[in-house]
Amino acid sequence: MKLSVRALHHVDLEEVLRIEQECFPSAWTDTEFQRFLAMDGVRAFIVAYRRLTCGFYVVELDSQRLRVLNLAVDPVFRRRGVARFLLGKIEALAKAQRRPRIELEVRETNLAAQLLYRKAGYRAVEILREHYGNEDGYLMRRELWPHESSA
Repeated sequence: MKLSVRALHHVDLEEVLRIEQECFPSAWTDTEFQRFLAMDGVRAFIVAYRRLTCGFYVVELDSQRLRVLNLAVDPVFRRRGVARFLLGKIEALAKAQRRPRIELEVRETNLAAQLLYRKAGYRAVEILREHYGNEDGYLMRRELWPHESSA
């Protein structure tokens, strides 16, 4: 399956919101997407197969890391390598922007995502108590290369 990536545009939001609502119990609203997309350092991309949007990701770049704010794959396209493809694109962006680590948050009950991230080299580094309302989460991190300490 040949996938392509491009920057998310305003016209993509309807399809992205549909995927978001199908994937998450506490889905971002249009207003939340607009708020994040207006922030400095935030970039958003869609992944497509032919003309079909099959996933998206939203990342934030700060001085030390790339933080994944949101990532979702349309249920129709799951178990076809789309999520691995997304993670590869995220890693490539982090390397291109010279960020030594990638961080993301995941629900405690989202075992499929946790397994995917572990296979991709991410490790849980912190428990996020009640991060998702009444549900805990994990902060997961992938170190791309050792970073120098400020000694």
